[in-house]
Amino acid sequence: MSDVNEKFYQDRSNMGSFEQMLESGMLAPARNGLYRFTTGPDRGELVSLDKAKRMVPVHNLDTSTGRAALAVREDVKTWHTLGEEIPKGMTDLDKILDLGGIGF
Repeated sequence: MSDVNEKFYQDRSNMGSFEQMLESGMLAPARNGLYRFTTGPDRGELVSLDKAKRMVPVHNLDTSTGRAALAVREDVKTWHTLGEEIPKGMTDLDKILDLGGIGF
């Protein structure tokens, strides 16, 4: 059985640049500076551009501190590529929450 996240990550890496996707019609302007995928595995999903003009999926994660508040095990790839990688085997919950920016 293949890893669905790995396949999705690979597919996404082969889609081309923002400009190429916009020119080809794969992306279309949506609202308030957002763009919507019109085809492919991301069809219907929204993305925005960050200050460096990189495409960023609309993920609804808290980024008020300048980084996404999310803890992710280091051997797991997320579709949005955000979050703090937590070393495999780490079990200290307080430390994991602090590393992920969610230890309130």
